[in-house]
Amino acid sequence: MRNALRFAIVAAALAGACGAPAGDGSIRVFWEVGGERCEDLADVLKQVRVRVLDGAEDVMDPSPPTGCMQGGATRGFLVEDVPAGTWDVVVEGLGPTGVPWYEGRKENVRVRSGGETAVQTVLAMKPASIHATWYFQNGRGCADPANAVQSVDLAVYDVVTKAKLYPPDDPEDPGRKVLVDCKEVEALAEGIDANRDVRVNVFGLDADGKRKVFGTIQVRTEPGTRHEAAVRLDPCAGTACL
Repeated sequence: MRNALRFAIVAAALAGACGAPAGDGSIRVFWEVGGERCEDLADVLKQVRVRVLDGAEDVMDPSPPTGCMQGGATRGFLVEDVPAGTWDVVVEGLGPTGVPWYEGRKENVRVRSGGETAVQTVLAMKPASIHATWYFQNGRGCADPANAVQSVDLAVYDVVTKAKLYPPDDPEDPGRKVLVDCKEVEALAEGIDANRDVRVNVFGLDADGKRKVFGTIQVRTEPGTRHEAAVRLDPCAGTACL
């Protein structure tokens, strides 16, 4: 009886150990580029790599880059030696300079020790962002009486179509503005359409919301890229601040 009880305890302990995540598995990744073919994107989508993430952290080194058409092949792209667990899988399409221009994501992918998990995703072009900073033509600060600017109104427009790209339209709040404390001296406009010529407009407003100064700069956006835009603010004149 004692031997039987001892065996039962040992067996239970082993079963508990076997249930814990241990060892490595693999992920076989398949992808496509939404609405387009890899062979038609040879100039802008040079290679593809796969990342396995835990939140924002890489669980392992990104895979070596491979050709875009690999993801559409019958065999897909195999990522081996993936720690057992539940991860997010991100497929990055690299542009001409190696910056990720396209991205596909599959969340909560379960990898089992000794097993292979298949993942399918669609790559979409990544938007750009614009980090806008501002300074005054007279070299003084926001609160200086010569400026008296309390907040800044930032907007981004398509140069060709004149469409507003940032802030995005809100049917419940037409004409919505993004106001930033002038003393912050910076603001980030995200989700900007890539491969466009855009104009970044910055208005400085006084305590009553009246436009006092204005500056603008043109930027050519690229996918997945954070662009820097330093805007000089000059006193409003003529129709610039209407």
